[in-house]
Amino acid sequence: MNIQRFFSNETFLWWMGILSLGLMIMGAVLLPLIILRLPSDFLSGNGNVEKRRFPRMKFRSRFYAMNRNLIGGLLILAGFAMLLAPGQGMIFILVGLGVMDFPQKKEMLMCLARQRHVLGAINRFRERFHRSPLRLPQDNDTQRDGE
Repeated sequence: MNIQRFFSNETFLWWMGILSLGLMIMGAVLLPLIILRLPSDFLSGNGNVEKRRFPRMKFRSRFYAMNRNLIGGLLILAGFAMLLAPGQGMIFILVGLGVMDFPQKKEMLMCLARQRHVLGAINRFRERFHRSPLRLPQDNDTQRDGE
């Protein structure tokens, strides 16, 4: 496969430019809104977790769940694209996983959030808008021990 063939194809370059512009807009508008709306205990899992099963949901709930998973999947794909191109790829992947609803979601989020640069970037952004930082479960345990 000749890579020069891709870069000489004007249609391919236009589509890559449009995709890049779309990812930039999504990163500038959608991602900050999602990050700021997250509760500080989102990663610690202190809230009530409902054990809903998809077959028992009503139509409206199924539609909502499918749309959340679709949006989360698009954010994850954008994150993987940004790992190769400039952008906050790991943060997009983390937010995409947070939006989706699937088994073992918490374990995957914790694995990504434990990376110092990812959680640090999110918490610096939240601090700028006077939001409390996202806490990991061990943060809660050490706070309880210190009290």
